[in-house]
This record gives sequence, structure tokens and C-alpha cells, in this order.
Amino acid sequence: MPALQTTLLDTAAGLVRKGGILVYSTCSIEREEGENIIENFLNNHPAFKPGRLPKRFLPFSRNHFFRSFP
Repeated sequence: MPALQTTLLDTAAGLVRKGGILVYSTCSIEREEGENIIENFLNNHPAFKPGRLPKRFLPFSRNHFFRSFP
């Protein structure tokens, strides 16, 4: 689903007001549908930057990416 997810994220980006927050979340554990999508998005949308995660999420994160598992 990476192509669809890229399209959805690009479309959502156009709806974020200046100074707003865009959250990308997926139920997939595949890098191709998570980190890769975000990395490509950030490369193609320089106005967007990764945000800081709350400290309580840091044990579950790596390189600005948060993962949770059921």
C-alpha cells in the first residue's frame, strides 16, 4: 500500500494550516509503509519537520519514529 499511503499523506499535507501538526500513523509494521514513507515525504516537503516525541514515548522510538505493538 505504499503508493496509496504516499498519496494520502501528500493530500493531507495540503490541508495542514501553517504551524499545524500532521500525524502519520499506520497499522503496518513494514518499513516500506512506515519509515520509508515518512522519509520520502520529508525529503519532498521541506516545510515539514519531525516533531519531538513526549519523553514517555522515547523508549519506543528510534530516529523520530514511534512504534507500538499490541
